This record gives sequence, C-alpha cells and structure tokens, in this order.
Amino acid sequence: GADRVRLTATLAADGLVVFSATYDLDWSAYVDGRKVPVQQVNGVLQGIPVPAGTHAIELVYEPRSLSVGIIVSLA
Repeated sequence: GADRVRLTATLAADGLVVFSATYDLDWSAYVDGRKVPVQQVNGVLQGIPVPAGTHAIELVYEPRSLSVGIIVSLA
C-alpha cells in the first residue's frame, strides 16, 4: 500500500538510499529489522543510511496522530 515500501538493496560501500517520497516526520525506516533515522535529503526527499552489503529495507508510515487518537479513544 501507500503506507509501506519494502526493498532489498546491495551497496558496495556505506551509503544513503534515497526515496522520492516527500520527507515527513511520520515515516519510520528499518534496515534488517532495526530502526534507523530517516534523513531529509535536498530539503524534500527521504534518505536512509545503509551500510555496505545486502540489506532488507522498509519505510513505514506511522502517523503519531493515529496513536494519539487510539489512546484518547481508549481513555
């Protein structure tokens, strides 16, 4: 769906995998299942630091407003 991107990437050296999605604080990134920071690239795009080698990368949209709404509804 539009809220998740999964891919496998092979890098010859440590680098930055850049996504053409607009940078947003509600996106989370995972490399081999470990959470990594999402960086703002060129003022608009999203970049994920990835070490050399082959890795499973996942970019997931996790809006904080949804979490707050669920907590408020449960209360």
